[in-house]
Amino acid sequence: MRQGRRVNSETDEDRWAEALSLVDRTPTESAAERLRRWRRLRLSFVIGLSVAGLVLGLVVLLVGHGMAATTDPPVWQELSGIAVEALALVVIVAGLVLQLKGNRRLRVWSNPMAALTRRQRKQLIADVRGGGPVDPARLPLARYMAELLVHQRTALTGQVGLVVLFAGQWIVSPTAWRLTMSALMFVMWSVSTFFMRRDVGRARAFLDRHPDPAEPAAR
Repeated sequence: MRQGRRVNSETDEDRWAEALSLVDRTPTESAAERLRRWRRLRLSFVIGLSVAGLVLGLVVLLVGHGMAATTDPPVWQELSGIAVEALALVVIVAGLVLQLKGNRRLRVWSNPMAALTRRQRKQLIADVRGGGPVDPARLPLARYMAELLVHQRTALTGQVGLVVLFAGQWIVSPTAWRLTMSALMFVMWSVSTFFMRRDVGRARAFLDRHPDPAEPAAR
């Protein structure tokens, strides 16, 4: 019963205070517990997504093998496709490296957003996008959210690699389903790029309007 009363009496201000303690690297006990719970959920999601990706990849390979062209492509065509696929893998790996570096710089594994409710996170995003004034006490959280939005542009690199990978497979085996998959991937990349670039631009403008107070001192 005590636990229930404690949770029910929790206010938005408590959540803001917990998130700020994570930003300052002095987490409260409740903030640390929320972060641990978020990490477990995040790890489960990544494992599940990886398994689903492997299964989907195997299905695509099996279907592709069954629907391959009946005639062997010319050697130059096959070599060209393999070269494009190799380039795609390089781009995908580069995108992964960029994401890992950004995650380390932002200490994503200690994400202060883990202490906030979904409504509070949406409020911070609205602040970053210029939807209203920012509470000075919550500015560090708004800046962190803006940096997360800027960091998401690294995902575009991996998406480009996937588009190129499907294109390379189509070059090797120019079947209708490979062309359809390549076109679908390109459309998805184009749409996500449009919205992502818009959010990144707004986030950068927000960071320019609200510079880190510690930066002048560091210089």
